[in-house]
Amino acid sequence: MSVAGSGVVPAGDLLMRPFEEHIVTRGYETDYTGTVPMPIIFRFFEHKRWLMMRDPRLGLVDLVHEGHFFVVREQTIEVLRHLGQGVALTIRTRFDQAGRSTAGVYHELLRESDGALVARAHVVGVWIGPNRRMVRLPDRLREIARAQAAELEAHPPTLHRPAAQPRKEGVATSFFDPPEVVHPGLGLDVSPPTAAVPEHVHEIVVPPRELDIFSHVNAATWLSYCDDARQAGAAAGVFPEALGAGGYNARSTILYRREAVVGDRLAVHAWRLPDSERALGFAILRHDDPDPLCLARIDTEPGAGSISRPRSRD
Repeated sequence: MSVAGSGVVPAGDLLMRPFEEHIVTRGYETDYTGTVPMPIIFRFFEHKRWLMMRDPRLGLVDLVHEGHFFVVREQTIEVLRHLGQGVALTIRTRFDQAGRSTAGVYHELLRESDGALVARAHVVGVWIGPNRRMVRLPDRLREIARAQAAELEAHPPTLHRPAAQPRKEGVATSFFDPPEVVHPGLGLDVSPPTAAVPEHVHEIVVPPRELDIFSHVNAATWLSYCDDARQAGAAAGVFPEALGAGGYNARSTILYRREAVVGDRLAVHAWRLPDSERALGFAILRHDDPDPLCLARIDTEPGAGSISRPRSRD
């Protein structure tokens, strides 16, 4: 909104304006179901956070050049619609909290054709100095975060309306146009589990390709590790098939406690959670260290399946 006749955006409106980015889903981002999986949507949101750090409104570029950066401490994400390739989307992001050294953002992923909510997430980041220790958030960022948090409280985020938009059925065997999958919605009010006795243990050695710009395992990769353990446990008969390749990742929450680096031998502990027959808990541990690096929960929804027939091993 501009001042009448001036073309100038009032300072308050500029502070409250959400950060937005337009993207189109790509074929190589889809998985065996023909739809975009949760770890990729993690990366969509991470991409937007990197762009935010370059936004002139926040004034962080010089600080980043000096060695400051955000690291993710905890994030919860929910995928409400599994869509295929070639879908135009808008990532909308607003700050929803700011402390001394932490800031929280709320992400929405919206389909541009009808405004349908595709995914949402809440992410808490820690502002780190050149010595990799927490430092105070810049005043400018705190000002914007508080303004956007107040605006988000006054005007709640987009509601999930599974039946509000006409469903595009697609063709079950089409790589270009798979059926849209809509989940009822679980909400973001969920906590990471506490460590428990595992029913299945999946082992991984961190390869160099999985290091990010900070030379540690990227936040989205932790979810992929949990996903591998989920499906391996089902393939081994420990978990029901519906918790393996037959289930979509619908919601996940992850608490990051310590980093993992190249060559680390990791054990992904997985177990069923008592509050839901479709939820698993995870603890990722470094070999011979009982203190988890990461704790996670994944809630699944049924109905996932391969869009093309797997080749026989014979």
